[in-house]
Amino acid sequence: MLKKLFLITGLLIALVAAGCSQSGADEENESNGQEAQENESAENNGEADEKAVKSALLKTQMNLAEELRPYHSKIAGYEAMKADEENQPEDEELQAAGEEAQAAAGEAVSAVESFEVSEELPDNMKEDYKSALDSLKAYYEEAQRSLEEAPAEADLSGAQENFDQFQEKLDSVYEEAGLLPVNMSSELS
Repeated sequence: MLKKLFLITGLLIALVAAGCSQSGADEENESNGQEAQENESAENNGEADEKAVKSALLKTQMNLAEELRPYHSKIAGYEAMKADEENQPEDEELQAAGEEAQAAAGEAVSAVESFEVSEELPDNMKEDYKSALDSLKAYYEEAQRSLEEAPAEADLSGAQENFDQFQEKLDSVYEEAGLLPVNMSSELS
């Protein structure tokens, strides 16, 4: 009888131990499931944040292009007119285009100064974007200065260096956000 009692007690202990280990496994699986859901939720939030940043960046680009296109296109038109060797314009025509481009450059400086970068961008991207805008402003200031000195014969190569810096800085912002860089010269013209 003592043998049966030891056998039954041993079996009960084994069953209880098996039940406890199963319960622990269930709790562990439940815990892992919660962690997986939390990780998935964090990934989804990260993806949503990433999409929001991309969207804000593209919206900022669109607003900048809309704001500056009327001014920038006059400067680009002047440069194209001056560079066209086959259809060289008359001096008076080039002078008038240069004066119009100079006025447009002055207005563009004001537009860049008052341009608001999207608040939806992370602080570091806002700062990088503002730094790029400083280079763009320098481009317009240099273009205005060169056109003021000699509207028909202005050399905008110094201004172009500032525009190239603007493009490089903006490219790095786009790459940081996971977007392909945009040719801003084309966007603004």
